[in-house]
Amino acid sequence: ETRLLRSETRFPCALACDIHQGPNESYGVISNISHGGCQLGVNRDASYDFIESSIGENITVALEVYFPTMETPVIIEAFVRSASCQMDGACKVGIAFRQNYEVVRKYLESLQLDSVSPFFR
Repeated sequence: ETRLLRSETRFPCALACDIHQGPNESYGVISNISHGGCQLGVNRDASYDFIESSIGENITVALEVYFPTMETPVIIEAFVRSASCQMDGACKVGIAFRQNYEVVRKYLESLQLDSVSPFFR
């Protein structure tokens, strides 16, 4: 038996991103994105614990995303849904956006992915 984990296809990207929750902050790179969420790569260090403790708690985190189509970073409110780390300290964090964001829609449209989207399913 198989099931889809998400309702929308995520597309590969490389977007610099800061993740904040209260006074806590970490830096990472968004490696794939859809209208509803993204995967964020971060290093496991002293600032990582707040990310792990936010999983499934419906604690809002703020992503400060540096889209190449924008002059300044954009704040996106989100929830941490999953996190896993490798032995070398590289961690993948699953993020669900709190709502659909126009800036994400415009970014995905700017990539003109309609013709290649079947290759990412």
